Amino acid sequence: MSAVIDPALERSMAARLAMVARAAERTDARRTLFVVVREPDMQALASGLAGLLALSSADERTAWWANFTKVRLFAGHPGRAAIAPLLRRIEADTLGFALIEAEARHPRLADLLAPLRTRDDPALGDDREIVWDDGAGRWDLEIDVRGLDWPRYLVHVVHLLAEAALTDANFGGRIALRHLAQAPVCDADVAQVRLDLDASPPTCRATLRPRRTNPQA
Repeated sequence: MSAVIDPALERSMAARLAMVARAAERTDARRTLFVVVREPDMQALASGLAGLLALSSADERTAWWANFTKVRLFAGHPGRAAIAPLLRRIEADTLGFALIEAEARHPRLADLLAPLRTRDDPALGDDREIVWDDGAGRWDLEIDVRGLDWPRYLVHVVHLLAEAALTDANFGGRIALRHLAQAPVCDADVAQVRLDLDASPPTCRATLRPRRTNPQA
């Protein structure tokens, strides 16, 4: 008997697949995001990704979206003489970003760097506010950090932020990043979802939603 998937997750997955399909109809190109990580600086990740998307053409953004916003993470110093010229944006000297043609067989960044591996994991209680841009928006990003290493954590966060930026004209401003020891709530308010595919049936691993504000008295 097949597992019953939560209807909210089914709707979210269907909506994402539909948006990716529409992007794929607009371009034959595919892009992959390469991120060079000296340290997992979350503010640098947010502002650097925002800056990269602002620098990228509409065709580049569509080609990345059509490739399911695929991400590859590498360990290294983005400011190194051999690395920096290959990057589109370097943020706070801790992370570097480039959108690479997915069909490229031997991207130089992949030849020069090793995939990201870390000994430490993201910790409970390490909540913070990160700034995407100077917009007025307020967002909540909640992620279940149980069993997550830094590479998988960063991939989840990149997907949530990038897909919101690529699909929601109202996305921007400040984001409250919260680490949980349980699955975040998935409901109709969720704008973006990342699933824990190791669970059966899949559950929410991370969510991004606009901040709920109380009406003024």
